Amino acid sequence: MGEVYRARDTRLGRDVAIKVLPEDVAKDPERLARFEREAKVLASLNHPNIAALYGLEETGGRVFLVMELAEGEDLSQRLKAGPVSVEEAMKLGRQIGEGLRAAHAKGIVHRDLKPANIMLSENGTVKLLDFGLARAYQADDSSGDPSNSPTITAAMTQHGVILGTAAYMSPEQARGKSVDRQTDIWAFGVVMFEMLTGHRLFDGETVSDSVGAILHRDPDWELLPPATPRPLRRLLRRCLVRERAMRLHDIGDALIELGENDTDGGVAAPAPPPARRASLVPWVVAIVAVVVAAGMFFLRGDRSAPLPLRKLTVLPVTDRDGARLAAPSPDGKRIAYLSHDAVWIRELDQLTPRRVSDARGWGSWVCIWSPDSRSLAFTNDNALWRTSIDSSAPTKICDIPADDRFICGAWDAQDRIILGKWRGGLLEVSAKGGTIRELMKAPDELVDYHDLSLLPDGKTLLASAHLTGDSSGVDIVRDGKILHRLDLSKTSFGSVAYSGTGHIIFEGDPQGVWAVPFSLKTFEKTGDPFVIDADGSLSSAARDGSLIYARNVQRNPTQLVRVDRSGKVMGNMGDPGDGIRQPLLSPAGSLLAYSATDKGIDRLWMLDLESARARRVTLSDDTEEPWSWSPDGTRLLMSRWKANDWSFPENGLYLVDIAHGGTPERVGEGRSGQILPAGRGLLYWKFGVRNDDRLMWRTLDKDAKPNPFLPSVHAVEPALSPDGRVVAFVSDDSGVEEIWLARFPGGEGLMQLTQGGGGMGQFAWSRDSKSLYFTAHGALYQVQVTEGTQIRYGTPKQLFDGTPEQLSSSAGFDVLPDGSGFVMVQQLPLKDAAIVYVQNWLSEFQKRP
Repeated sequence: MGEVYRARDTRLGRDVAIKVLPEDVAKDPERLARFEREAKVLASLNHPNIAALYGLEETGGRVFLVMELAEGEDLSQRLKAGPVSVEEAMKLGRQIGEGLRAAHAKGIVHRDLKPANIMLSENGTVKLLDFGLARAYQADDSSGDPSNSPTITAAMTQHGVILGTAAYMSPEQARGKSVDRQTDIWAFGVVMFEMLTGHRLFDGETVSDSVGAILHRDPDWELLPPATPRPLRRLLRRCLVRERAMRLHDIGDALIELGENDTDGGVAAPAPPPARRASLVPWVVAIVAVVVAAGMFFLRGDRSAPLPLRKLTVLPVTDRDGARLAAPSPDGKRIAYLSHDAVWIRELDQLTPRRVSDARGWGSWVCIWSPDSRSLAFTNDNALWRTSIDSSAPTKICDIPADDRFICGAWDAQDRIILGKWRGGLLEVSAKGGTIRELMKAPDELVDYHDLSLLPDGKTLLASAHLTGDSSGVDIVRDGKILHRLDLSKTSFGSVAYSGTGHIIFEGDPQGVWAVPFSLKTFEKTGDPFVIDADGSLSSAARDGSLIYARNVQRNPTQLVRVDRSGKVMGNMGDPGDGIRQPLLSPAGSLLAYSATDKGIDRLWMLDLESARARRVTLSDDTEEPWSWSPDGTRLLMSRWKANDWSFPENGLYLVDIAHGGTPERVGEGRSGQILPAGRGLLYWKFGVRNDDRLMWRTLDKDAKPNPFLPSVHAVEPALSPDGRVVAFVSDDSGVEEIWLARFPGGEGLMQLTQGGGGMGQFAWSRDSKSLYFTAHGALYQVQVTEGTQIRYGTPKQLFDGTPEQLSSSAGFDVLPDGSGFVMVQQLPLKDAAIVYVQNWLSEFQKRP
């Protein structure tokens, strides 16, 4: 990539490294401009394990980088003498991981991590070299064309790129696809393997040989030293999964594993700071030793004797999202749960859970135990996967069709996985793999099933039914046929399961975990429902009579905050509230509309930013959310929905006169919408029960007919630019929910903006219509949009990750009028919230009079 000189900075009195750029970079205006942009970003890196970039200079027609001088020997020189010890490999791995984590936190990917770019100083400090420069040197690879492979190009090989570069590429790099931080995680695994074994993992005589090995040859795990601790072996396997969706998602998780190895391998080194994602999982070491000892006793004791009543708080949680899934295995010995983009398994006689896989994309909460409790199936990135509880390498069962989204599932005795389709019926697939096929069409009165639980025969399903009109029921289903519908007036749509005690467990109304005696012969209830825990929700049960549910997660404490463009919270706006969402600033920036939960209903509020006083906008008892201000700031478009009745005829969009008050005026159907710039029309989302959502627009004239916008595209959540020329919206027509752009009103220039599931429907425009902001995977991004004969947009740029500040990426946000920052919703900690495990729960009620 150029010539490197040792130099002296006479102004600051320090030794530096100067790297002179090749002529094809220095004399190419486009590449040099891109290099300057990259250098500005790289200069922001300041970490002890990264060689700093001081500047980009030019003199006498020569362009060069001024960099920190990292002295010592690089890792490739060290490995010529053979492998390093397990202890040293973990020490070096922790420092490499810390450098990667610091860069990834700023959205910077190395792209060319290899031993030659890892400098070892005499005092044992690791310095990562050339961080992120691969992107600056290479041609633009945003197209994904294999001819634009980010590492192997003809130009680069002419400059003497060693074969080792190819040996450390990720599979996606080798295929010429776009890369992200998981590319660095793959290379991290390759480097760790080489340190431990002294062998290059994907070696070859030619570049083609190395690439072929990366794409097709499995690592020889037998080469690892016998002393390699089990957690370290597991880490390497997770780093070196070819399917990017199944690979270790965050380098911070690798640091957790390396920290655990301090005890397993006897390495005396301080544990690394908690990883960013791990900080959101405080239950990793949550159980005190006394409770663990009790759990080991009843899990390993004599099961022939009646089990005593025991209650364990197994997973403290800080937000409801952390409690969305906690499914006990059928034998009651372990729990699977979802936490912040990952599936975990917790053995109830162990202190620490095991991360099984990433879990991203729609339906990632579907997590299903096999009847023998030895395997787990789950959805991730539009595929269904399975893993053995003894294995760290999930295997794909099948791809999920683009039009299908699953919200529940069960694994029956015939080794079939039955899946409940969102806004549809049931589908099935063999657990060994195959094609998904339809098992049962949804009858007219069924919207979808929200929970599936097997009865003891292993083939009959207990299904929580969401019925039209927002009512609910419990269906008994076998082989795709409804045998019986049980009317439980207190049940909600979800959390219905059969308990081995002979009861149906369900989340009911009034709020709480309920139980009702149930006959397997008649499929009828045999007694009255009763409350198990009034503070419980999200319940599930095992066949041994144990019970899992969440406590104290019904509330959703939140705070409106002002955030600058780096993600720093600058101050609160108004008082805290429950379930605040959809903040929407008026055109003048003096008023802030939002919705907040009160007694289980989302109500519309208005905050005066000058007086800091909030008031209810209407006195309705219906669910209300704000969506758009009129250009003059006098009217507000909101949605109104009758509680528990989606088919209520008065549901739809309403205009509220903020300036003069009065009764809101219904302006038509729609789940959300935007007022057109002139104030004389609406662009709105027409809600479809059968996954037929569409965008429509119409004038506000009486009896005006709606016009379809992109009639062939399934689309939701429109966001119209202030100048009215470009629409951002969410569509899953590509197979996963993404953000798309198109011109309004004709739909020309249809273009997909995000990749890999970026469409959450939470985005906002700058006032000048030149920037679109959106949230994805906990972070906030900006993309420049230029509208001309066709839409042009830049590369989305991550502004900040909102996770450390607990900024909710799903609650909506708005841009401050001057573009200096944002109004966002901050998630406040839940108090005393936890996942509770109860053994022999019924015994407590049998003793009562």
